[in-house]
Order: sequence, then structure tokens, then C-alpha cells
Amino acid sequence: MYHAIQIYAVQESWALAKEFAISRSSRSVSQLILVKIVCDDMIAWGECVPSSHYGESTKSVLEQIRSLDGELIYPQARQLLQRKLQAGSARNALDCALWDLEAKRKRQSVARLLDIDNSNWIPTAQTIGLCGIEEASSEAKRFSNYPWLKIKINRQTKIEYILAVHEAAPQAKLLIDANEDLNIKQLETLIRGLEGLPLKAIEQPLPAGADADLERFGSPIPIIADESCHTAADISLLASKYQAINIKLDKSGGLTEALKMLTLARQNNLMVMVGCMLGTSLSIAPAALIAPQADFVDLDSPMLLKNDREGGIAYADGSLLPDSGTLWGLAN
Repeated sequence: MYHAIQIYAVQESWALAKEFAISRSSRSVSQLILVKIVCDDMIAWGECVPSSHYGESTKSVLEQIRSLDGELIYPQARQLLQRKLQAGSARNALDCALWDLEAKRKRQSVARLLDIDNSNWIPTAQTIGLCGIEEASSEAKRFSNYPWLKIKINRQTKIEYILAVHEAAPQAKLLIDANEDLNIKQLETLIRGLEGLPLKAIEQPLPAGADADLERFGSPIPIIADESCHTAADISLLASKYQAINIKLDKSGGLTEALKMLTLARQNNLMVMVGCMLGTSLSIAPAALIAPQADFVDLDSPMLLKNDREGGIAYADGSLLPDSGTLWGLAN
């Protein structure tokens, strides 16, 4: 029997706890889209964070989502969605809502449907945005007992900035994210200057599409493809340049594609990071299903917001408990 699906979507603004800056932008508010789907008497939810860097706006994403109202039917809805929308945040919100719907219809959590154990605390990186050296050091001291810190940098960032973070939180493993702002010589200088630090990976140092130099680089530190990697179709082309990929559901177009990416990354001997945009726990809940199998976890966005949704995922001392939230993916 086929079941019609109604789709509703609204824009929401969520204030950040403080201004958050990366190499190409800064913001104090995150613009999200909340999706509700209704099938028979069941309601399911999804969320996405449109990215102007990828040619999206809240208006364009809302239009994409609303264009499918009445076009999807259960149980074929996820397969139909993959054909009707390209990868991106609109498809992500709908795909995750459809997983939530399936959990409710089948009376099993999404984790159980996928045979994933998400009952354990998982360390996640806590991100320090671009700021002054004193502020970065102060932030690091706040997180001095956290296992992972992620440091946003740009081409102007001095080695002393990163050293100050390490000195303030010497036990933390470090990730560095340049968001495409370096060239190959700057990358070489960075790696030499940080020798001896617990630096575990560098994320997207070179611009996407201009990263051919990485094929000959031979980095002693794993390099993670973020902006260069959106879907499973990208992975085989990246394996000669990068040692890891960053799976973000707003890029992949949802959990369905993210699971394909995880499998293909392993087949190509690539490590995996699971990351996020500046979303609430409703965005993090589906991404957290990738976390138990990831090498690097960067799912701290609710900690960067002034408030989270009620029933959000639990965080403590730099770790998250994936199955602690009541927002998404449960058989209620």
C-alpha cells in the first residue's frame, strides 16, 4: 500500500553563543531550515543548513523542498528523493526526515534499522573559531580537559597562535582547518612549524579544484578533503590526494548518501571524518550514526549555539552520547 507524504518547511534563525569566524566568513546567527513531513498520522522531522559557499540560500532551499510536496510516497520515498533532488542541504533535510518516518512506521530506531550501536559516549572535536591569540588561548583553557580541539586558521595565522592553543590545553589532540585558504608552500611551512605537537590531521588546506599539488606532497599528517568532497562520486578521484574525507550530510544530501560514502571511503583506504554545519541537535542526530565508525568526529555545533532544541543530544567534557536525544530517529 502506498502512503502520501505532505511536506512543510520553515526558515529559523539560531543565535550563536559568540561570533564564529573561519577563513572566508564570520557569523553570529545560523540560518536553518526545519522540515516536517506528515504521513498518515505520523510526523517526522529533518533539518538543514544552507550554504552560500555551495550556491545555496534559504530561499532556494525552501523552494526545492516545497517543490516535492505531494511528489513523494512511502515506502519508495527515499529512492524517489535521490532521483528528484541533487545532493545538497534540501535533500539532506528531506532524506533525514524520511529516515525518521521509517523508524516510526517500523517501530525501530534508525540505529537499529542500520544495525549500528550508538549507545556509547564518543569524543568530538570542540572548535575554536578564528580570533585573537589571547581569546584562542582562553577558549582552549575552557576546554583543557577535552580530548580533541579543532583550530580554524587562515593564511595569516602564525605558528605561535596554534602553539598558544596547545600550551593552554596540552593533553588535547589537535585538528587544524584552513577552509581552502593555504597554498602548498604555506602548508609545508605549517607542518614543519608544528612538528612535535599532537596534530592528528589538517582539513582542506588548499582550494577545492586546485589541490593537484597534494598528489606529490607526501604529507606526514593526514590531509582531510572537506570542500573537495561532497558525494560518493568524488571519492575515487580524491584517494590520490587525500588520506581522509569529511562526510557532512548537508553536502552529501542526507544520511542515505553518507552511508554510501563511508563504505566507499573504506574501500579506497581513506580515513573518515564526520562533520557538520552550524545546526542544532536535529542536524547532529543522523550524522552521529556515522560517528561510531569514523576516525575523526566533529559534531560540536550545538555547543556553538546559544541554545539547542529541547530534547537535544547530551554533551559532556568533549564527548557526545548519540542515542541520548529525543528529537529524531526513534520508534516513538
